[in-house]
Amino acid sequence: MGVLPAMLLAVLTLLPAAWSSAGPPPAGRTLAITVDDLPVGGPDEGLEAVAGINRRIVDTMRREKAPAVGFVNEEKLYRTGEVDARIAILDRWLSAGLELGNHTFSHPDFEKVGLAAYEEEIVRGETVTRILMANRGMKLRWFRQTFLRTGRTLEERDALLSYLAGRGYTAVPVTIENDDWFFNARYCAALKRGDEPTAAKIASAYLDHWTTMFAWYEAMTERLFHRSIPQVILIHANRLNADHLSEVLALMASRGYAFTTVEAALADPAYRHEDRYAGGWGKSWLQRWLYSEGEDTLGREPDPPRWLIDLPDK
Repeated sequence: MGVLPAMLLAVLTLLPAAWSSAGPPPAGRTLAITVDDLPVGGPDEGLEAVAGINRRIVDTMRREKAPAVGFVNEEKLYRTGEVDARIAILDRWLSAGLELGNHTFSHPDFEKVGLAAYEEEIVRGETVTRILMANRGMKLRWFRQTFLRTGRTLEERDALLSYLAGRGYTAVPVTIENDDWFFNARYCAALKRGDEPTAAKIASAYLDHWTTMFAWYEAMTERLFHRSIPQVILIHANRLNADHLSEVLALMASRGYAFTTVEAALADPAYRHEDRYAGGWGKSWLQRWLYSEGEDTLGREPDPPRWLIDLPDK
């Protein structure tokens, strides 16, 4: 995957001793990367900053040969005097061989706005992206629910999925995530204050938390399937990932993961597991599948460190 050995060694030092003493990671692990909230998640500090965030993320994906789908909130394109330039940021993803998906127009909460309003957001959220994809002979086919909230009831969930299918979309689940938006808010606040040491400490904690969350979700995967499955990873298009994505990808490689496409990941039979979960939690599908088997892990994932929670996010 082209990961520099020095970088990989640096990330390996973050792994817990229990992992390093347990032998090599399992062979054949794969994961698909999805990136939410394009063109930017978190503080929007203007065109130059947003373009730089996307450039660094895209360049890292391309260098590491990591396929990815970026999910767009088209409302974020409409800034006075910047619309064409922000659209060009999305087109850069396609030029790099990556794909785009729909993440609604303005990122509403399905639970709060209801089905009819959410359907309107889906239609409004595809205007520019569909044209960009069509210009390259591609179809807009992926959708990501906002806040990972899929419906207050199973009937509402199924109605949304039916609507999406009618417009040619597949809703892309998430199996592994780590609240990077939470780390990013405090990281950006520290940088804005000029507090570089705290920003560096937050970045280190972010990588540590990835290790924690991978171990937690991998154990869940083993309980469910007694094997590895292609994982679908959620990150956001933000400053933290722009600055440290190479280290995140190196960490994934150190755990034995090769990169795959969303399409290939979802072809695994694990993604047809029965899902009886409905409600306000926006949780990993691993948690939903365990819930359907009688094991409730909703709301029990490991928290970021206490000192980070206590930091200002503005």
